[in-house]
Amino acid sequence: MGENKMLKIIVSKTADLLAKLYDMFNAPNTYENLPVHVLSINGLSETFYYGYVFDKENLWDKLFDVLINKQQDNMVKHYLSLLDKINIYNWKLIEKELEVFSGKFKETYSSYRSKINKFLGKILRINKFFKEEYMILSFNPFKELIGAVPRINIDLEYAVITLFVRPDSNPLKALDLYLHELIHGLLRLNNIRIREDVEEEFIDTLCPEGYLSKELGLSNTVNVNEGNLQAYIASYFEEKLYEKIDLLSYLERRGSVHYI
Repeated sequence: MGENKMLKIIVSKTADLLAKLYDMFNAPNTYENLPVHVLSINGLSETFYYGYVFDKENLWDKLFDVLINKQQDNMVKHYLSLLDKINIYNWKLIEKELEVFSGKFKETYSSYRSKINKFLGKILRINKFFKEEYMILSFNPFKELIGAVPRINIDLEYAVITLFVRPDSNPLKALDLYLHELIHGLLRLNNIRIREDVEEEFIDTLCPEGYLSKELGLSNTVNVNEGNLQAYIASYFEEKLYEKIDLLSYLERRGSVHYI
């Protein structure tokens, strides 16, 4: 298949801090797990102050677009340069390790992309894919892989996805998680509407470590929560019904997914 030219992986201190700030200010339940007093501790206070400004001025979209060179804005460039001046302990070593992981991930994605696209077309009726995918690799010292819902541009057809990883993370597991976040974006790009309270459960059952993960060879096992939706999806893949009908139509007939 060769190198995936469509995927651009971003590894930089600026991207790392921007991704973490955005996640802290926008991810559900962040504040519940973040004691307020840490916001003003030593070097953290400067970082969190920038997050406050970005949130107050609603700059998140511009910041990400300038980061990936989709926009030119001097004020936003200035803010990104300020982030770049913030010290991250041992960043140079972290950056080198993430760059190595970046190469492994690109190689893994390139070898699976054709199969992934084929299955997404079969099971989800997806026929339009992003012209460009940007992935920000952000350092996570813990073992758990974490993904962020993509920031997408429908008109220009590109997506920005953040993965919080350790440099020694398994590229297959990272691709499995990346695919989960990518599907969120592809549903919107293809104007496939699934009820908001159903979408996350639906994609969770596919990947990571879901039935699609196993079908693609990204995982040897399935690790999903049991439930009515899960039972139907399990049957769909086990009986290889994707050769006859797409999953959305199958679930629609069974009354498990309702469109808006």
